[in-house]
Amino acid sequence: MSLPVSEQIQLIERIARRLRSVQTRSGITLNWNDLYGTGKGLWKGDDAQDYVSRARDERMRSGA
Repeated sequence: MSLPVSEQIQLIERIARRLRSVQTRSGITLNWNDLYGTGKGLWKGDDAQDYVSRARDERMRSGA
C-alpha cells in the first residue's frame, strides 16, 4: 500500500508475466474472475482519473 504508483504498476506487470509463464508451462487455464476483488482497498480514496493522470505524468517524466 505504501509503494509509489510507478512501483505498484511494475509489481502488477511482474505478477502478470509470472502468471503467463506458469500458464504456458503447465497448460493451466487461468480464470481471471477468480481475482475479482483481490485489489480491494489498494486504491483507497484514489480517484481513477487522478490515478491515470499521475501514471501518465510519471511515464512522461521517466521517458518511457
